[in-house]
Parts: sequence; C-alpha cells; structure tokens
Amino acid sequence: MELLRAADAAQLKEVFFSGEPWLVQCGTKADISAAIVDDGFGAHAVVEKAASGLPKEVKVGLLDCHKKLPSGKTTIERFKLDGSISPLLVLAANGKTVQITPSALTKHGLGSTLFPGVRSQAVALASYVKAKSEPKVYQANPNPNPNPDPDPALSRSRTRP
Repeated sequence: MELLRAADAAQLKEVFFSGEPWLVQCGTKADISAAIVDDGFGAHAVVEKAASGLPKEVKVGLLDCHKKLPSGKTTIERFKLDGSISPLLVLAANGKTVQITPSALTKHGLGSTLFPGVRSQAVALASYVKAKSEPKVYQANPNPNPNPDPDPALSRSRTRP
C-alpha cells in the first residue's frame, strides 16, 4: 500500500492518468495516520484481504480524498465520487477512473451470500479489479470516414447536348 499525497501533482497524475492500474482507497484521517505509523498499513480490511488476489501489476494506494488537490478541488469533486460509500474505492486503469460500488461488486460474486463477510467482499473486489484492469487493445480505424461523399468531379452526370 502506497501512501498518496493530495499535494503531489506528479504522483497523482501517474496514478489517475498514466493508464497503469491503481486501486485507490480514499482513507480517513485515522487510516492515513495508521499508514504513516505502520509504514503503509491503513487500508480497510477488505482491501488488505483483496490485495493478495490482485494482479501483480495493480498498485494499491491510500489517499485523503477530502484534501484539496493542486487544482483547488478535492479528489471527490474532481472525479464526481459518492462520498457516502465506505470504504470509498476508486480504480484507475486504461485511462478511466471509476468508483467501485457495492452494485458493481455483485456482478463479481458478492451477491451470492446473505451476509457477505470480509472474505467474500475481498474476493469480489479482487475479481472486479482483475476484470477492469486488463489492458485494453484498441485498433486504429484506417478509414476514419467510412462513407465519404463521392468526389463531385467523378459523380457529375453527363448530359448529351
């Protein structure tokens, strides 16, 4: 778990805009304090359990999303996150930044138990992150205009005098 700093523009640019997969937990002041004291451990229990099941290329970070960014907005404002969800988790991968919600996790196995525990939540979180952080390959369209207007010089009808 890497402690992310809201004031470090270069670090946050790498996290949110590099395309590399990052799972970011928006931590409370207590989480951040624990991470400083315990050298990186301040994550929610679900995130800690899920970390071992994440693909090795996914980095995990802890950020105080209520602190102002260099832009003057908070992370919650910048990415239009729902701050009422706890823990507030964000996945930045493939050029997209999305909030991980309980409804998103139901598609990855969370809805199968009546009272999901930390273990089942962690498995669902790891499954979701793995699916969403897979590198995407996009093919450039060699013909950006598939239905071009015909050349007017070629489409004139010939009329006989």
